Amino acid sequence: MEKIDDARYITNFSSGKMGGAIVHEALNSGAEVTVILGKHSVTIDSRANVVNVTTTLDMYNETVSRVDSHDIIIMAGAPCDYRPETFSESKIKTENLTIKFVKNPDIAQKVGQIKGDRFLCVFSAETDNGLANATAKLIKKNANLCVLNDVKNNDVFGSDTNVVTLVTADGHTDYPKLSKTEVANIILNKAIGK
Repeated sequence: MEKIDDARYITNFSSGKMGGAIVHEALNSGAEVTVILGKHSVTIDSRANVVNVTTTLDMYNETVSRVDSHDIIIMAGAPCDYRPETFSESKIKTENLTIKFVKNPDIAQKVGQIKGDRFLCVFSAETDNGLANATAKLIKKNANLCVLNDVKNNDVFGSDTNVVTLVTADGHTDYPKLSKTEVANIILNKAIGK
């Protein structure tokens, strides 16, 4: 969430269901899991170590500070790419409101720069040129795996299912509509080399 004033904020459509499924399945496999958790509408498995954050800058700082202590980093969150340049401590009252936005730091790119030999999975929610954009993201973020979500042609946000394409340096694999739990297990198996 990126605050505009004390009464309003901007965010995106992500519910946290995909991340929640990954957390649950990783815990069921015996992993120790830390969740850097922003705005969400799902229950996160209580066995996880939860670090609550509000803004993308909060998420950036908490994530970067924990890279060295984790073997696998799965970035299923949907941080805001932009934030208002200024914040008003009072509710803004005007007939016309213009908000100037500034770019937030790229969490995945920073993790990719400092991850060493750790496994990094990123997500790419795309409306156009999905495969090309996801492939470029894989390279730019120095990731091992990119999960492509076509958000234009599939009901992804808030849904219990997902249609994904997994992109690696070796190519891509398309999957049919699966439950987010099934997708979570496919991602986790890739992360541990199965």
